[in-house]
Amino acid sequence: MSVDLTGGRGWLNPAPAASIARIDRALGRPLQISEAGRSFFQQEKFYKAWLNGTGNYALSPYAPSVHQIGDAIDTDDWVHHTALLNEHGWFQTVFWPDGTLREGWHFEYDPSRDQHINDAAPTGTKEDDMIEDLYTKFGKKGGQPVKAGEAPNLHINDQKDVSVVRGAAKQIVGNLSVQVSGGKAYVGVLQVIPYVVTYENGNESDRVSLMAQEIVFTGGDTFGKIPVNCALKANQRLSFRIGGSSHDFTVKSAVFRGMKVT
Repeated sequence: MSVDLTGGRGWLNPAPAASIARIDRALGRPLQISEAGRSFFQQEKFYKAWLNGTGNYALSPYAPSVHQIGDAIDTDDWVHHTALLNEHGWFQTVFWPDGTLREGWHFEYDPSRDQHINDAAPTGTKEDDMIEDLYTKFGKKGGQPVKAGEAPNLHINDQKDVSVVRGAAKQIVGNLSVQVSGGKAYVGVLQVIPYVVTYENGNESDRVSLMAQEIVFTGGDTFGKIPVNCALKANQRLSFRIGGSSHDFTVKSAVFRGMKVT
């Protein structure tokens, strides 16, 4: 569940959005933000401009960029307020090879470095009441071989056995990081489809697919990140199907990191 910042400054994930609200309060005014969250199509536009030589370097929208997942901002206020941003978990991450700063305006949010993460948000709501860290992983030893044309399910869950067992719906926001290996050099596309699966009495009763994402696979080991934003009700599971290649490959790892917003 993304959060729209006040003043038409764009959108962010809930945790970085709450941090920006605390920065606004500390400044006594809204932090200037040139860009926050970026859509797939905006990222694709920047990427194509870089490929044809008319724009700055940009990641493929299938990567995706930190802007695209809602954890980054560009701000002109960095000139005077970098220390304040750092204190609230925002850090510059784009440097030249010699270590000098390349993009002073670009900041990414790291909740582990936010000294005010447990402060009451301006609404009076503790962030801890909204967000629960998730970290689940696909742990098949040696990876899962996938034959050309196959599309196996990878079950990634927010509890030990995948389900939200009781209570209200939980909004799940995060990214599935996938590492695949092909054993030989070729270019192809793997399609990853997130699903919300409903169970009754232990058996699957319904399956709803979310927006499919693609990973451009160039042989060797390839990494990709798949953004996820969905609601899980009682007895529902977040699952992924990966496939679509005309060659055999192996899913070496699949890790979902994100948050659960109640």
